[in-house]
Amino acid sequence: MYERQDPNVRREMQQERLRSEQFAHQLQQEAATQWQKAITGVLALPTATALTVGATTLQVAAFIERGFEIFQESAETMRRSLDGARKEMSQRSGEWRAETTPEQPRS
Repeated sequence: MYERQDPNVRREMQQERLRSEQFAHQLQQEAATQWQKAITGVLALPTATALTVGATTLQVAAFIERGFEIFQESAETMRRSLDGARKEMSQRSGEWRAETTPEQPRS
């Protein structure tokens, strides 16, 4: 077999040990990276949920606000139309009154 005292065997064993240590270190670094990703993912999930809820709420609020703007514009247009119609009616009624004179009582 081989002798532990043999320098070649000793060197090979040292190289194998160094490779194992390097591989273990690489695995440890990869594990740490994966843990960071996992923690980031766990923390990112509530953040993403909160941002989604916030964005949806803002979109709904903007939609409602736009609806109120349209309603306000429509109400203003209707008010203007009614004011114009009232003025027109009052002018016509004034013209009609001017054309017709009240009857004089006969004595």
